[in-house]
Amino acid sequence: MAGKIKRMKNKHQPVLNALLFCSLASNAPAFAGTVESARVKTLEASVKIFEARGQTKEISYVDQLLGLADAYRADGRRADAHATFRKAIAIGSKLPYFDIPHAMLMWATALTQEPQTKAKMSEPELKDFARLKAAYEKDLPNAEKILNEGFELVSKLPPQSDSRLNYMIGSIRFYKATNKKAQMQTKIGELDLQIQALERDQKLPVAEIPRLAEKIKSASQLFAQVPQNSYATAMVPATVVPDSQAETPGRIKQSDFNLAEKYQLNAIALYDRLPEKDLQRIDAHRNLAQWYSFLNQTPKAMAQTQILSKLLHTTDRNILFPPKDPCYGCGRG
Repeated sequence: MAGKIKRMKNKHQPVLNALLFCSLASNAPAFAGTVESARVKTLEASVKIFEARGQTKEISYVDQLLGLADAYRADGRRADAHATFRKAIAIGSKLPYFDIPHAMLMWATALTQEPQTKAKMSEPELKDFARLKAAYEKDLPNAEKILNEGFELVSKLPPQSDSRLNYMIGSIRFYKATNKKAQMQTKIGELDLQIQALERDQKLPVAEIPRLAEKIKSASQLFAQVPQNSYATAMVPATVVPDSQAETPGRIKQSDFNLAEKYQLNAIALYDRLPEKDLQRIDAHRNLAQWYSFLNQTPKAMAQTQILSKLLHTTDRNILFPPKDPCYGCGRG
């Protein structure tokens, strides 16, 4: 076994050496005009190494191509970026375990990353920013096109598919970030249909329920950022306010709360299909009670606490919500 490990190390040593050299070169001003140009050179060298070694049918090679495509994008070389991305997808589509929809979602999201200005910019920086801004604006419509391509693929997958659920939630995040409310509502409707299909599926394996419920809960985070660790007391609780009020830190608009709550309730409905004594079901109600508490929804928090009390057959607060050991570093002091 030791000999095999040694042979594997020797086999990949030239690749590691080359990547180390490129990484060092990217940090040296003599080798690069901009950070992104240096990144392009580093990844181009890495891709050539894979090609020289004949390793072009591996997921690692596809990952390198995707990285290079993103470097081209960030450097304003959008034509090169798309060509490289399409090459990666064409190769990845022939490989097992390569998640094409996920790659498309990530690429579509990357295309919406707008070049940022600095407080003070030199003349060359202003020109470079103008170049990147023009490339970004010209290419932005491609993001939604690629997003829809991926949607066509995931829509053929079963409702319980991780890839499909992730893509639906990612699509909502995409349209929320780009402030396209009509498209976001459409994707919310499509996710709701998928959740309804899961709720109707009476043959859904019990072992799959926690995984699916947690995926659905993650959609809630799009509309109400609440700490996943219910004992994270360092964060100040939020308040739900009417939509007419300004959205500020610590305030969540009513319409956003309604959407976030909907996915929390979808998730708890799945958890309630588990046996009464199942610890994951009990913990889910405990987390939901504390979710409501964080948002100052006291009556709803009390209702969940009553459900938790019935599941545990006790009203002892220390059993319902066991105290955690102090953690002064993370704020649970």
